[in-house]
Amino acid sequence: MKKEKFDKIFLISTLAILALIIGLAVWIRTQNIPQLKDVTTGNYTLGPDLDPYLFLRHAKEIVEHKLEDPDKMRAAPLGVRNYAKTSLMPWAIVAIYKIFRVESIEFAAIIAPVIFFSLTLIVFFLFARKLFSTFMDKRKATIAALIAVAFYAVVPAMQHRTTAGIPELESLGMLWFWPAFYFFLSAWQENKIKKLVLFSILSGIFTGLTIWSWGVYRYIFMTFALASFLAFFFNKEKRKNLIIYTCWLIPSLISIILKSRSLLALTSISDTGFASAVFFLLLVDFAIFNTKLKKIKEKLKVPESVISLIFVIFILLLVLLFFRPSLIQTMISTVVERFVYPFGRTRIGLTVAENKAPYFSDVIGSFGKAFFWLFFLGTLLLFYESTKHFERKNKIILNFFFLLFLSTFIFSRISPKSLLNGENFISKFVYFFGLALFAFVLLYLYISGYRKKEKVAEHFKEISFSSLLILSFIFWMVVSMRGAIRLFFIVSPALILASSFLPVKLFDYTMKTKDSVYKTVLSCLLILVAVFLSITFINYEKVTAFNAKYTIPTGYYQQWQKAMAWVRENTEKDAIFVHWWDYGYWVQTLGERATVTDGGHPNGFWDHMVARYVLTAQNKKTALQFCKAHNVSYLLIDSTDIGKYPAYGSIGSDKNGKDRLSWVSTFVLDEKQTREFRNETKYVYVGGTMLDDDIVWKDQLFPEGKAGIAGFIMSVGKDNKVRSIDAVIVYNKKQFNVPIKYVYIDGQLVDISNGKEAIEACLYLIPKFDGNSISNIGAALYLSKKALSALWVKLYLLNQNDEFELVHKQDDSIVEQLKAYNLTNSDLVYVKGYGLKGPIKIWKLHYPEDIKFYKEYLELIPLEGNFAKLDYLGV
Repeated sequence: MKKEKFDKIFLISTLAILALIIGLAVWIRTQNIPQLKDVTTGNYTLGPDLDPYLFLRHAKEIVEHKLEDPDKMRAAPLGVRNYAKTSLMPWAIVAIYKIFRVESIEFAAIIAPVIFFSLTLIVFFLFARKLFSTFMDKRKATIAALIAVAFYAVVPAMQHRTTAGIPELESLGMLWFWPAFYFFLSAWQENKIKKLVLFSILSGIFTGLTIWSWGVYRYIFMTFALASFLAFFFNKEKRKNLIIYTCWLIPSLISIILKSRSLLALTSISDTGFASAVFFLLLVDFAIFNTKLKKIKEKLKVPESVISLIFVIFILLLVLLFFRPSLIQTMISTVVERFVYPFGRTRIGLTVAENKAPYFSDVIGSFGKAFFWLFFLGTLLLFYESTKHFERKNKIILNFFFLLFLSTFIFSRISPKSLLNGENFISKFVYFFGLALFAFVLLYLYISGYRKKEKVAEHFKEISFSSLLILSFIFWMVVSMRGAIRLFFIVSPALILASSFLPVKLFDYTMKTKDSVYKTVLSCLLILVAVFLSITFINYEKVTAFNAKYTIPTGYYQQWQKAMAWVRENTEKDAIFVHWWDYGYWVQTLGERATVTDGGHPNGFWDHMVARYVLTAQNKKTALQFCKAHNVSYLLIDSTDIGKYPAYGSIGSDKNGKDRLSWVSTFVLDEKQTREFRNETKYVYVGGTMLDDDIVWKDQLFPEGKAGIAGFIMSVGKDNKVRSIDAVIVYNKKQFNVPIKYVYIDGQLVDISNGKEAIEACLYLIPKFDGNSISNIGAALYLSKKALSALWVKLYLLNQNDEFELVHKQDDSIVEQLKAYNLTNSDLVYVKGYGLKGPIKIWKLHYPEDIKFYKEYLELIPLEGNFAKLDYLGV
């Protein structure tokens, strides 16, 4: 067959396979569309998520020409800069609405992520093909790219945020993210200055579009900066490096300045600080070695890059020592902190489930053992390919220490119970030791080789920029593996690229080798890798298809739809709601009412104040004062706030982080331990919780965090009245039965101490439903003394309303059905397999005359360091 004909067939086959992959991705992500309906209106609505409702609201405002700045629906009553002025997402939804002329802006928002993802698959394919072409011929690079894009289409970690009805920032951000990489790499592979500059500028423009779409633009800066720094350090095409980097960085920085409206944005270490530092380094190097100072190199006998680096560090230290010496320690500690905790350790950040720092066990749980090990081997192979032109001895040394570095970096945070839990000294030592050792070996080989005029220095210079780029990207992705679970979205492409490279390169080795034994071993390994990849792909496709199909509003979201329909129809249009921040975008978009807080956290101090002075307020006067300052009309509490108590208890606490920290634990009746006696029946509730505060009972101290409650023993008389309840406290491997003072039963808080000494706590009895039958005292909530003093408990659980008038209660759908069949009259029910089910409650606020306005509750100040600032204001 002629080459031209074969190339044509190969091209058509490639396009056909790519089209099939895109078709599969679209089919998977659109199965849920028929069920994306609002039960109160019958119209299309978004899927189960939070942030997309903000984008949808602004998209509606753009279409209706009602976009206002500031946005008074958020951070009420002051408002905040309109999000649509800092993000492309609402505008992108409007573009879909106008281009495709769909029936509604809601439907445009529904299909937007699928359209963006489909286009992203094409761009990712082009980038992967260009990247792999450095390591193999174009046909093999195309095959590797097709494998990569196939996995990109089905990997579960990327499914939710690219499915119909979930127009999250990731779907749009990735559409710009990969072109930035594609054109940056294209610039390096180009020799003509005009094209080189053009590609670099295009990369900067797409970086700018990413900046205006998605926070993960930071990875572009960090990856390009690290790859360019390594190219500079190895003296690789220094003039070309400076031109490309400058042409990319300038439009990127302009985009950041335009978005933030501040030059200070350029100094952030985690955003542009590193990239700016590399730029300064390149400029200094250019200035030094294009002047008479270049003679220094001949005297010192070290590479130009090392001289420039030392010079820049010296200048930086000199400036900092002169102006602000303390900043040196701050910068070092910040860099170390970002390596160990990439997502930070702020109270708000740590209480968001998606921001949970993952362990290696979580990585395996998300991607599977097979795919992870394929990534691990693929990364090693990529490094080997990058260094294969080195002399044998140096090649072995480099690859050995890279293996050591990769292993220590990844396996330093295995699981919470492991010796390497990521938090202790050993874990952190292992984490940094591998990196430091690899860096030292790299530095030693390079500098010593340069001084001795060995070829090794030239070998470093010959490492392709593609290698530096992909290895830099993988480096930051490995760091991100210990950052936050939500970062698995951006981690996925790194795993995909390395894993896709592995089988094609193994095939390349197999075809080229002439040694029969070596060929047999490689063939067996190739078959094994192909089998693992195939199995992984099938499993990924099944999981992703299933999850996408059921990315729909379930009972809980329908409960919210009903509650917000009531809000739209029964509250004043200028009403302001206060609640925990999670629900802000729902109230604003579905309820069409302004809120004090929301998921954008425009002011973290307000999250602290809502937690401290409303939800966990120790008296109603404080809560009313805060609400009056914000002109609040309604308070909303959701059943999931019970489980979120530790989160807002932590955020609402003082500097020590404990004075409001508490939790509500569930205990379940163990019917096998029920014992009937002549005058009473004893019930045993089993579960477990640690104490949230010290308890002293008969001179016995039960310390917080060390003692716990394993269960409760409740005595009920023949008259069906609770006589006593003992908490089974376990401490120092001993068991103590300690009486508690209160029980909540039949809608009443009852003191059962009968004047006897008992700890200030309550067992809150609720029904348990197992799917067939219901037990009216089948489960219980434990309310500690600290919990009993919190306003949210008094209002939501104990129904102590007073100035807070309960105006609406939206029951959970299961509870609603149980009530309809007269099986219970309780608002809260423990449902086996589903946990607690309860209502959304809304209170209208009434302000007594003694409640004054205090502007302090409207302060716009950073959260950290300002805890418990207003405790005694007006009280």
